[in-house]
Amino acid sequence: MRNPVARHLAQSRRRSSVVPNKKWFPTENDWVEEQLEMFDDDKPFLTWKAEVDRICIEAFELSSEDLPDAAWRSNFNAKNSPEDAISNAIDEVWMHELDPDIDQVWTAWLARGIPYG
Repeated sequence: MRNPVARHLAQSRRRSSVVPNKKWFPTENDWVEEQLEMFDDDKPFLTWKAEVDRICIEAFELSSEDLPDAAWRSNFNAKNSPEDAISNAIDEVWMHELDPDIDQVWTAWLARGIPYG
């Protein structure tokens, strides 16, 4: 090409198709894949939370979903056992929002699980 402007435009068009720093916008499929990966990571938490629910139903005859909100995810991330997480929920939330005697109910449930020797 003899025209320097045309040559420059042609080169810039070629460069723009190979430039690695072009903006990338996620597509709907990228979002769906990200959500599925996130759910795969939640399996240990969901198993742990199911154990919390089982214990709550056994001790209080209510699931953890029926009781006031507690910091379940932070307890799980801190590697607390389900029993410790429920104790934390009682101390931090439930004693203030529910009947203060809930602590006695929890202590009685814990005492039933201790084998007498």
